[in-house]
Amino acid sequence: MRPLSPYALVVTAKRSPRGRPPASSAAATRKRIVDVARRCFAESGYDGTTNRMIADGADITTGAIYHYFDSKQAIFLAVLGEVETQVYEKYVSAEASASSLHGKIVAMREACHELNRQDSSLAQFVGSARRDLRRHPELFAETNDGLDGDWYYLRLIEQGVERGEIDRSDGEALRHFLRAISVGLTDGVSHDQSEHRLALDGLRFVLAGGMSSSTDSQSA
Repeated sequence: MRPLSPYALVVTAKRSPRGRPPASSAAATRKRIVDVARRCFAESGYDGTTNRMIADGADITTGAIYHYFDSKQAIFLAVLGEVETQVYEKYVSAEASASSLHGKIVAMREACHELNRQDSSLAQFVGSARRDLRRHPELFAETNDGLDGDWYYLRLIEQGVERGEIDRSDGEALRHFLRAISVGLTDGVSHDQSEHRLALDGLRFVLAGGMSSSTDSQSA
């Protein structure tokens, strides 16, 4: 009997969902589950996503999921944790290249644009997760700040205060401004790379003092 080709073996494997994998592939299987779950939650939300959907996308049985996670909530929180880690590690790395608060904000937002270009499901998940966390207090209770990023913005602002770039009294207003910008970029334009780029260019323009208030001052 002629042996199957490598391609045929791949096709055969995909037709038969795997059960519990060997220990050597456990980490890879867990990652696949989390990656698939991120896309499912991004597209269908927490309520619309089922373990069956995740299992089908990860090419495993529904029962096999429970070798890694004991509930859909556990999967969601795992995705949330991995997305937060990936995003904020990228932010911290990017803003380290700048020395001013202005430069760090721009660098951080550029990193966001690059992440969105590489994998749009990250921003889509963040947007849907914000809504899901508001709808499900039991999920929000397990998070640090509900994806607001306060710890990150507070750190940037404190550094700006220490360098004498802003007054401490303006820090709270700036924190809320940065949060609003983050939500707007994620929920409003992350679905379209061109719009996202234009929004970032607009932010650069504003941060650089591109708008003059002289007319309003004269009329006042």
